[in-house]
Amino acid sequence: MARHAVPTSGSTLRISNPVPDMLYGYKRGTAFRSYQAQLATMGTEKNGTANNQGLMFPFFVVEFEGDGPTGGGTLWAATNQCLNASASCINIVQSLNRQLRECKNRKGRQIDSAAFSVAMSGTEARLFVSWEENDVDFCTRQVGGFLLQRPDDFLEFRKQVLNIIDWGADGRLRDIRDCLEVLVEEGRARASDDVGPR
Repeated sequence: MARHAVPTSGSTLRISNPVPDMLYGYKRGTAFRSYQAQLATMGTEKNGTANNQGLMFPFFVVEFEGDGPTGGGTLWAATNQCLNASASCINIVQSLNRQLRECKNRKGRQIDSAAFSVAMSGTEARLFVSWEENDVDFCTRQVGGFLLQRPDDFLEFRKQVLNIIDWGADGRLRDIRDCLEVLVEEGRARASDDVGPR
């Protein structure tokens, strides 16, 4: 993920750039075709770009770690990686929300900045939801733990993941487009104010 996506606290200690195994978001050219000009004027650090592959406004992170004596990682390590990547996903959306709050035209509502993540090994998956409170505190809660060798757990895990992806492809995408539309209208209003009578 891009460095600008990682939240900073003003500390001299740096948080590493997340490199998730899988990251779900939107392709700029297909999801935001009508808003290319608006996104270009916003600059890379404010337009929702998450990585150098053009993924925008990510909402779902997946981290895999191996099991057993030859596996290099642990589920604990995958969980920490999920926390870091989720905070970056939230930070990207909050950047758009901050721009929306600065608009004179306040008819747009804030985008839900929640991000989901899964830390998984070959036998277990842990599902998390993360969000930001008070513009400073990142919170995470485990919403499910699944033993993948159990058929009922596997089916429930699959259902939860599909629900998250459906939310991202429908309601959340619509909210982001609505926000971008408000920003386009704000840009037009500012341009007409600049050109007004002298």
